[in-house]
Amino acid sequence: QLERRLSMNLDSSKPIAINSIFQITEVLHWEIPAQLCCDLMISTNGIPGTKRKDLSKQLLTYHIANPDTVYQDVFTLPRYCSGTFLWSLLHLYKRTHNASFEYVQYGKPNKTIFDFAKRRIAKQYPNRKISRYYMIGDNPDVDIKGANDLGITSVLVRTGIFTGKGNDKRYPAKIVCDNVYEGVKEILNREKILI
Repeated sequence: QLERRLSMNLDSSKPIAINSIFQITEVLHWEIPAQLCCDLMISTNGIPGTKRKDLSKQLLTYHIANPDTVYQDVFTLPRYCSGTFLWSLLHLYKRTHNASFEYVQYGKPNKTIFDFAKRRIAKQYPNRKISRYYMIGDNPDVDIKGANDLGITSVLVRTGIFTGKGNDKRYPAKIVCDNVYEGVKEILNREKILI
């Protein structure tokens, strides 16, 4: 339906011109969104149905809210999520058009999301001086890497993506616990907060 509506707008005197793509959440039925994204990336000035000859310069910006590639939740095996669509799209675009495009990411491990969390905490507790931050997460590639990169004390839990013994070898956490409850207890213990 979206493809049909975009085509219909091309017949009008003022076609739609798109300058950014925002991937906010999971992508369902990948074939249509992948086609539309590729079509827009090769378009002339963001006008669907057009194609420019030189694809070396990117005209549209691609934004992704959460670049995670897998999550666990209640599933036995990890499930693919929004970052996997982006990976696939980048590969498809390269293979189809022999070109690549840059993207802006906002989710972990990007600094932006951690800075946002710090600002929210500071706003919520304006009369407190916060000197240490902790990040509890189950995904070494995004949770732990992001925290470690920014000097935030990382707490890896074995309740999702990471289920191994010991610590993650690629992105080791400062603290490793079996679950979130144990992680919170460890943080409170380190901060000498009694509950």
